[in-house]
Amino acid sequence: MQHFMQHRYFSIGQWAFRGALMLALSGRVQGAAGQSFGPPTTYPIGSVLNVQGLALGDLNGDGRLDIVLAYPRPGGGTTGYVGVLLGQAGGGFGPGATYLAGPAGYFITGPVLADVDRDGRLDVALADYGGNAVLVLPGLPGGLLGPARAWPMGSGTSPYTVAAGDVNGDGRVDLVAAHYTNEGLGVLLGQAGGGYAPVAAYATGINSHPCGASLGDVNGDGRVDLVCATSHASIGQSREGAIDVLLGLPGGGFGPPTTYPTGRGSSPIHAVLGDLNGDGRLDVVTSLYSPLPGPPPLGVVDAGAVGVLLGQAGGGFAPVQTYHAGTGGWSRTLALADVDGDGRLDVATAHAGTGGGANTVKIMRGLAGGTLAPPVVFPLGTSVPQGVAAGDVDGDGRVDLVVANSLFDVTVLRNTGTFAPLAVGGARAAAVLSVAPNPASNGFAVRLPADLGSGPVRAELVNALGQVVRRPEVDGTRRWVDVSGLPPGVYTLRLPMGGATRTARVILQ
Repeated sequence: MQHFMQHRYFSIGQWAFRGALMLALSGRVQGAAGQSFGPPTTYPIGSVLNVQGLALGDLNGDGRLDIVLAYPRPGGGTTGYVGVLLGQAGGGFGPGATYLAGPAGYFITGPVLADVDRDGRLDVALADYGGNAVLVLPGLPGGLLGPARAWPMGSGTSPYTVAAGDVNGDGRVDLVAAHYTNEGLGVLLGQAGGGYAPVAAYATGINSHPCGASLGDVNGDGRVDLVCATSHASIGQSREGAIDVLLGLPGGGFGPPTTYPTGRGSSPIHAVLGDLNGDGRLDVVTSLYSPLPGPPPLGVVDAGAVGVLLGQAGGGFAPVQTYHAGTGGWSRTLALADVDGDGRLDVATAHAGTGGGANTVKIMRGLAGGTLAPPVVFPLGTSVPQGVAAGDVDGDGRVDLVVANSLFDVTVLRNTGTFAPLAVGGARAAAVLSVAPNPASNGFAVRLPADLGSGPVRAELVNALGQVVRRPEVDGTRRWVDVSGLPPGVYTLRLPMGGATRTARVILQ
């Protein structure tokens, strides 16, 4: 366990990118066909090591993406911190601000952003592995954060990750944590007036070691389901890794887990949902950590791999398809985004450790049928990858990449691809109907003109298939729309105003 936890410090992926060599040769980082990244720009974050991932979201409501980081016990101390870098005009970021997160503050993964208290501002939620709790830092005006509040998950639970979404359909943001130590999942249901009910526990099996949790409607019944990567392995062992799926029940709660194996020794750490093959069903993409030392034995997934389980009619999943990213390093977590503008989701992974493939970011392009192309590799030099996130930081309609580095800085790689960008629908787009943040993850705010009046208006959020997936009621001058559980992609928000229907393009990531 101790050896395994040591490796897990190398969390999500980043790009200190192709380094000095690529800059000297071309000044540009080449990616998949028709897509490239400009030279990296770095922003200092202070003397902080072992940043455990990052998230992007608009904390201050200016229509620009901000960076949120988690610091676990910097310098060997006993507290954890959250760092915030606010987005600036043109895609840059201002100086970082630091907030105390908790007395234990042992974070394995990065933060999750959601409007927990329904005030129109994003809040920060964290899984505190060392404190057996989920922490919430409320968003304040101006992109500031308030004091952290801890919600206990139970003694010895060791929360590994947290996911946010409306589990019971009451319009409030609920939180779900993967409990690594006691083999289960904990659900915190949001209450009227704020706060959370006592944790409700769901088992995932003996020695399952849940790591990554995600929420989404996998069977199309309108209820949120829970998908979890269960590592099922420790160093020197070859247990079967798996994805566990717990279907949502009427009135809230989840049924027993259905297990989908990912291979002996595969150790899936992170699982995300998205429609890779365009069939309207959610698929599971998981990073396969494969921590076994030395050459992998026959049948064991090589270090640095991605597993894809395509969604089937009725909510089941096809057997895992494994895509190897080469030797060296561990594939900790991943991000899904359309980085090359072809309408398909691509997969970005980060690899930290030792060997020829370590300390790199790799992109696998999405292909027809939900398959993935061989990886394009971006070396990070001596930087140890700690977190990667995708979002349009400069408002040009192309997905950029932001990387949290262990060497005291954040790297931004702007997408300079030659493809035609998607129409920008954020607050920098014109006028009548604006949406922020855009791209969005768990939700977005709609800002309406003053002449709409104060009465409620029923809007529609439509997916690429023309299906209405949400019918939010918008009133006043601004309203938060929850999109948790929806697959990444391009959506259209339709709103009847003044005898006509106004629209805004919304990108979910």
